Amino acid sequence: MFDKGLKYFCEDLKRCRSLQSIKMNFCESWNITDKGLKNLAQGIKRVNLLQSISLNFASCDKITDEVLKNLGEGLKRLSTLQSLKMDLNNCKKITDEGVKNLAEGLKRLSSVQSLSLYFEFCNKITDSGLNMLGKGLKRLTSLQTIYLSFDCCEKISDEGLTCLGEDLKRLETLQSIHFNFAYCKRLTNSGLSIFGESLQVLRSLKAVSLNFRWCNKISNEGLYGIGKALKTLVFLQSVRLNFNHCKKITDEGVKDLVEDISKLSSLQYVGMYFLNCDKITDEFANTVLKDLKALTSIIEVDIRWH
Repeated sequence: MFDKGLKYFCEDLKRCRSLQSIKMNFCESWNITDKGLKNLAQGIKRVNLLQSISLNFASCDKITDEVLKNLGEGLKRLSTLQSLKMDLNNCKKITDEGVKNLAEGLKRLSSVQSLSLYFEFCNKITDSGLNMLGKGLKRLTSLQTIYLSFDCCEKISDEGLTCLGEDLKRLETLQSIHFNFAYCKRLTNSGLSIFGESLQVLRSLKAVSLNFRWCNKISNEGLYGIGKALKTLVFLQSVRLNFNHCKKITDEGVKDLVEDISKLSSLQYVGMYFLNCDKITDEFANTVLKDLKALTSIIEVDIRWH
């Protein structure tokens, strides 16, 4: 779809006042620009009864922060919106300014229960962008499920992660979090520990998924911080942790993590990934696998190493 075609579509969209759901896929559309997507934003804000929006802009390499500015403005009017998914993976012109503008729009979405934002390979995003996003998220008082991906955003460090965690404390309704910080190589044990302290406040959590693959400064101390948080979440049913290629992690770190997780009486699923963590031994990993399967509440265990 070209910008001109999108303009005509959006003119028709404005007339669909009773529309409740929009799903559009522009993935790898090299001919879509900020101009065309400005029309989309203007069309969306006229559809006041929208409950669900899914927009895929992955690898649209011509779009810039201007898109998020316009979409942020459009979102402000959607008081009935319950679900928002936006994929900006590999949109490499997106910066902190774009994230800030999107966050301003998020602040008004008091009815949103599910939010998914993907910024993989948007490597101009820094701690400042993550901080501003958190300021928008903490206003979403109905939020139950959140997916955030900053895979390969290598400028993100402990500062951004801890600011995000601090803002999440306000979301008492949150039941499920899925965060991807793979290849964010500036993250350290300190950031994970402080982030873990924030998780302890979210007592309603039932599912936690954290991906720190290739964050090679993380060691046993970081695992200890996460485990300490998880063991306090008494309603937790599902845990998925990815520490592939975190080569400083040893048997001792995994042992402490499993001991903490084993205290959760409602736990049904455990996924833990330590591929290419060379200091984890086969004998120990097999023992851990058996111990977790022995828990009375467990339905499925998936542990991978080697």
